Amino acid sequence: MRLLQVVTLLAVSFWSLPSFSEEVGAIWDTDKIQRRVEARDYSYFAFGPNTLNNVGVDSSGQSLVYGHIWETTPYAAIKLAAEGAFSFGDVDASILAGTLGANFYLTPSSVSPYVGFDFGYGAAASSDKNIDSVGGWAGGATVGVALFRTSSVQMHVQARYLQIFAKNDEGQPGYGMLGIGVAF
Repeated sequence: MRLLQVVTLLAVSFWSLPSFSEEVGAIWDTDKIQRRVEARDYSYFAFGPNTLNNVGVDSSGQSLVYGHIWETTPYAAIKLAAEGAFSFGDVDASILAGTLGANFYLTPSSVSPYVGFDFGYGAAASSDKNIDSVGGWAGGATVGVALFRTSSVQMHVQARYLQIFAKNDEGQPGYGMLGIGVAF
C-alpha cells in the first residue's frame, strides 16, 4: 500500500513539473491559459450615523469611511479602508481604524447584495477620565447592497460593525454604522 502511495506521488509530481516552469508574462499560448482580467478599481467614500460601544457614550454619532475597492471577479472585491466613528456630547469619543478585507457579491447584476469581512488595526479614545484609550487589532463585518454596480460609479447602502480586540475599562470598543456611500 505504501508503495502505491509513493508511485502515485511521483507520477503526479512528474506530470506537474512543466507547470512550475511557466512564469507570469512568459506564457504566450493563450489556448493553454485564460487571459488575466484587469480588476475594476474604485475610490470609495461613505458616511452615516453610528452607535459606539464601550467608550462611555450613550448617544449616537457620525461615521466616515474612505477607501479603495478592487473588483477582482464578478462575485468578489478586495477593499482597503480608513474609517472613523465619532460622538460629540457630554463625553466625546472616537474610534479610528485601517482595514483590509473583501466583499462577496451574491449576484453580478446592477443591484448586488453583498457581505464583507475585514481585518486591520484600530484605536479608541474617550474624554471620560474613567476609560482608557486603547489600540489593537480590529475586525469588521458588513452587509450591504451595491446599486448601479455595472456602471463606473456605484452607490452602496450598508450596515457595518467593527470591533477592536483590546479591552479598556468597559470592554472591547466597537461601533455599528448604517451608511450610504459612493464608489467612483
